[in-house]
Amino acid sequence: MEMCQYRQLICSCGITCYGCYLLFSTLLIGINGQSLMDKLVRPEVRQGGRDGNAGLEITATQKGIDYLSDQAFKALNSALKSIPIPDIVLEETISKKSRLFSFKLTKHNKKAKIRRLKGLKILLLKNAEKYIAHLVEPNKIEWDVRNMDLELDGHAEGLIDTIRGKGDFKIKLYNVDVNQTVKMAADDGYIKLFSGKCQASVNQMDIVFYNTQARIQNYIKRRQKSLNKKLKPLFQADICSRLRKMIDKDFNDELRGQPLKVPLSAKGQLIWSNTFQGDNNLRSKLKQKLTELLENMQIDGSLMRDPIVKPDMATVDLKGEVSWQGQGNTPFYPNSISNDRPSSSSSQKMFYITVSDYVMNSLLYHATVRKFLTFTLSKDETPEFAKLLRTSCDQEKGELCAGSFLPEIGKDYPNSDLEIFFEPIRSPALISMLGKLKMLVDAFVTMSVKDQTGSKKQIVKCQVDASGDTTLSMGTNKTSNNDEITVMKGEFTSKQLTIRLIESSIKELDQTKIDDFSKTAAFLLESAINDHLSKGVPLPKATFGHLVNPTLTLSDRKARIDTDIKIDQNRLEKLIQQIAQRKFNSEERRDKYF
Repeated sequence: MEMCQYRQLICSCGITCYGCYLLFSTLLIGINGQSLMDKLVRPEVRQGGRDGNAGLEITATQKGIDYLSDQAFKALNSALKSIPIPDIVLEETISKKSRLFSFKLTKHNKKAKIRRLKGLKILLLKNAEKYIAHLVEPNKIEWDVRNMDLELDGHAEGLIDTIRGKGDFKIKLYNVDVNQTVKMAADDGYIKLFSGKCQASVNQMDIVFYNTQARIQNYIKRRQKSLNKKLKPLFQADICSRLRKMIDKDFNDELRGQPLKVPLSAKGQLIWSNTFQGDNNLRSKLKQKLTELLENMQIDGSLMRDPIVKPDMATVDLKGEVSWQGQGNTPFYPNSISNDRPSSSSSQKMFYITVSDYVMNSLLYHATVRKFLTFTLSKDETPEFAKLLRTSCDQEKGELCAGSFLPEIGKDYPNSDLEIFFEPIRSPALISMLGKLKMLVDAFVTMSVKDQTGSKKQIVKCQVDASGDTTLSMGTNKTSNNDEITVMKGEFTSKQLTIRLIESSIKELDQTKIDDFSKTAAFLLESAINDHLSKGVPLPKATFGHLVNPTLTLSDRKARIDTDIKIDQNRLEKLIQQIAQRKFNSEERRDKYF
């Protein structure tokens, strides 16, 4: 018995020790893996960052809120004319004394006498004279819609004063005013809306029945005033009821249906002709990698906290992290950008968009981790650089090649193709400073030659450390379709380009020659970057509009874009129609009535 217990004790201890070994090994691998990831991040990127800070902040001024409200209501009004309206279901209740009838909007009920207004469409819709948005602290918006007219046309059927009949009708609503308050809150990264106080007023309402039996028409004419008096408060109540449902259910469903993380570029939407002018037919793997990178890198638009509303502006804080397919795990955080909000007195533009340099640095970090910044320049992979990568060329004819800048390579390996392998040591960094953007890059660069037989030989390996400053501004360019796109322009100045020779199989190519070449390389790098910046690098185009007269201000660890916007009314109307049609079809399938 004691021996059995002794064996069990040894067995238990062995299992425990083995389990501890596995746990320790797993933790050690995890720590080493995290350490390797941390080594990719430069200290300049980490400095000042804190968990919980927003990477992107959007402030809409009163001017912007008013413009968006006006454009949204106009698009809604225009779209409503082509949107089918579900049936209005009415329950008839007859007064024993007056024999007048009232109508009550209701859901399907087996005990009620259900009648319908069918085939509804909007014949006339006069835009409201005013759309007013009041910003109410701490997180509310109050909308006033003033003096709107509406005319509905449809088909009625049912039992009126014991007469079963059917016919057509028109309902005219005049001078409709609506006041609706909406509260906004963060909900698991999404913005959630809550309907608040609602008041609707119909100044005048007329109902006209036609194409029906004479007895029914006479009956309605005799009771027209009473019918209008009974129906008007029901329509007023129903307007608010429908608004509450739209806000609390429909709008929130639509918001929840939108992805929080979106690709930096949709498939096929990259504007290569504007980014690399003259290279419309690039076949290089470098371009393919860049395309794949931007289509798979997603920016996180999750709401960090409740929207902040002040009397003249409303602000939302978004995460702003860019990562591979939205997976996250960026090992650093943004600096605070909340102190960059404009004051009420300085709010001349519609929107103020503050972007932390965390957004670009998280993109560069994950691009480095996924090996997208590790690439080869060669005749096969980047054919557009094939001539430049030759070790020999006719310089008397003005040709340029690698042998022009490093003649030692051309001397030892004439008429060969050069391959340059680039591998970053750490993730490149872009640090925003007062009035400029500092670029920091360090990498290993390996050069190999491939002769006419296809044999490949490594000849040079070196370490490159580069830095430079860029001043940036925003402008517009015209596309081939004569559309305006927003572009980033600027001027780059190389501050440092140090090349340290690690290995060389070419005797005459020593550190002194490399130092001389680094001066030429700095000039070439500066010229190439400025060539693209002078043409303008296009920014992603918004689906429903574009920026108008944007200005860019660079400051400590952030950039701010002050801009107005122009909404594409046609696109917005089509979106509203699609949403309304989808809701209509969904309600018909569920047998729910408007």
